[in-house]
Order: sequence, then C-alpha cells, then structure tokens
Amino acid sequence: MRAVRIDSFGGPEVLVPVDVPDPVPGPGEVLVRIVAAGVNRADALLRAGLYHRAGRPPFVPGVEAAGVVVEVGEGVTDVAPGQRVMALDGGKSSVSMLSWPPCPPVTWSCSPTPWT
Repeated sequence: MRAVRIDSFGGPEVLVPVDVPDPVPGPGEVLVRIVAAGVNRADALLRAGLYHRAGRPPFVPGVEAAGVVVEVGEGVTDVAPGQRVMALDGGKSSVSMLSWPPCPPVTWSCSPTPWT
C-alpha cells in the first residue's frame, strides 16, 4: 500500500510517498479503506516538528480521515464491514488503508449505509 511518510521535519518537500505493508486489524482495531483525508494546520505544524504531538520521524502523518470499514478485529462490536466512518485525530490518515484502535464514541461518526 502507498503512504505519505515524514523522514525529517521541514517544509512540504519532506512528505515522501512510500510503500508500506498492508495493515491488519488486531484485537479491538478497525481496518478502514480511506476515501478522504483532511489536511489542516495541525498537519502543517506536525510536518514542521512544531506540534506538541509530533513524535520523532520517521512517521506517517494525518489527523482526520473518512472511509469504509473493511475488517474488524476481535472484540469490535460497534462498527461493521461496509459501514462508513470518519475520525478526528485518527492519525496516519495519509495512507490508503488504516487500522485504528478503539476510539471514544464522540470521535467516530458512523453511517448505516455503505458508499457505493
């Protein structure tokens, strides 16, 4: 799968497209096919190393994303494959597939019908 990775802090030139292994949802995680991802001020600060949760490179950035649940890990009962979801502060939303740990209900917005 393709992802955008930051190998060092800096300007837009540090955003590097890379191939990464396909994620597999573990217990309590949800695998989501990302359909749309937002880019906002937090992402720009993260890229520059000025965001309080930046961590250390290399990492895959991303704060918000929307997509379709592909698979759920053991113990997940509040969402199902085919369901549309979005998350804020999901992290790593610059990938095409994402395995997220459980999120508080206020973070997830779910739609009962899948996108076609």
